[in-house]
Amino acid sequence: MHRRAFPSVTLSLFVGMLTLPACDPTPIDWTPDLPEESSHRFYDGSDYPGESGHRDIDERPIAAGSRMIVILADVDDTPYDSFTVQIADETVMSVEVDGSEMARLAATSDGITEVTMDVGGSTDDPSFELEVAEVASVRFLLDEDLTHGDSVAPADVTTAGYAMRPGAVVQVGAVPVDESGRDLSGQGLFSWTWDEEMFLVTEDLQTINSMEIEAVGAGTATLSAGLGEELELTLLAEDEATELRLYAPDTSDIQELDAIEGEAGDLLFGLAAFDIDGRFVLPAPSDDLDIVVLEGPEDLVLGWDFMVEFNGFALEACPGEGEVELHYASGSLIVEVSLQDGEDTPEACD
Repeated sequence: MHRRAFPSVTLSLFVGMLTLPACDPTPIDWTPDLPEESSHRFYDGSDYPGESGHRDIDERPIAAGSRMIVILADVDDTPYDSFTVQIADETVMSVEVDGSEMARLAATSDGITEVTMDVGGSTDDPSFELEVAEVASVRFLLDEDLTHGDSVAPADVTTAGYAMRPGAVVQVGAVPVDESGRDLSGQGLFSWTWDEEMFLVTEDLQTINSMEIEAVGAGTATLSAGLGEELELTLLAEDEATELRLYAPDTSDIQELDAIEGEAGDLLFGLAAFDIDGRFVLPAPSDDLDIVVLEGPEDLVLGWDFMVEFNGFALEACPGEGEVELHYASGSLIVEVSLQDGEDTPEACD
């Protein structure tokens, strides 16, 4: 059976990173919610794991020991070329850099302080309160957590954790959390360490508090962001078998399948691999899907398009009964097929 090209499928069925700290502002792409009477806009100029755009400056407390980039714009969203910052309580926060298009603030200790932006010559210099909170713990995010909304496999496939195939690449983010469970803002807080025999690490300075790792070893490996917190990951050997599970995507309830039934045509399925302990397997770039017809008509399967970013595949199938075997990520799954003729039966079917 030869794989052939198959039309791409656009999915919107559900709506799941790594870099080291950066202190430069990232490109402006934001629409903060501000009072109608405000003539200025101010926001956190950093990109955070699992988020798009920029936060309002006071959306979250700032982690003590971290830094925050502040960018100020007028009501038309035009950033100011220069502004200065005054801090009411410098035991809570201090100014490290200002006088240009951005300011960098250092969060020193737990507390709340008023912050005023001086844009020069304005009678409406904005002021607001910023809270600094101590970090009590760290919450780790993997890119499967961050982009899983686009998956056609169930959201709970990662409940038991993750395992990585050799060569698998995943982005890991760290989120500081205070004692009450609130996520905190700020950058420059974490000092990443890892086992160099197990991981290769690359940086993405567009996103703070995160980095990208590639599995190069086998066994149990840990990744630390500092502050006494570690993330443990299982790295699989090349020949280590996995268990495959097939799913029928549905916007309300994704069901695991033991057979492919219904009408022939262009069909969509979720597919996930798990290790022996039930951990969700992050595939290597070289892991592809192969489908072999074991029983049934030769044209039972016309072609397929594997979409690893969606944990699934599109299948073009003809009417008939038989049995197919799926091969993916060092695992295999035999599935019975029973498809009837329908209005979407491909023209290529006999």
